[in-house]
Amino acid sequence: MKIKLPILFNTDSLQMLDNADIDFDLRLCDVRPIIFYRIDAITSYIENEIEYCQIYSGSHSYYSTLKVSEVEKAIEKNQMQLQFLQ
Repeated sequence: MKIKLPILFNTDSLQMLDNADIDFDLRLCDVRPIIFYRIDAITSYIENEIEYCQIYSGSHSYYSTLKVSEVEKAIEKNQMQLQFLQ
């Protein structure tokens, strides 16, 4: 599998808050693409009435700006393309 998804990243100032165990709003994070080669699980995460998708890959988890249904469709589309190529 190879799939590119928009992922939320802490800025330097948000990382300082996170290190101090101070909550912050995910809307303040930078959004950058990550290419995943493995996704183990996805789940919905809601903050301030906004739905995000939490993605588990190995021992790490990531938050995407996409909803679970959008990530699920992207994974399924990717799998169908791989099957077509084989």
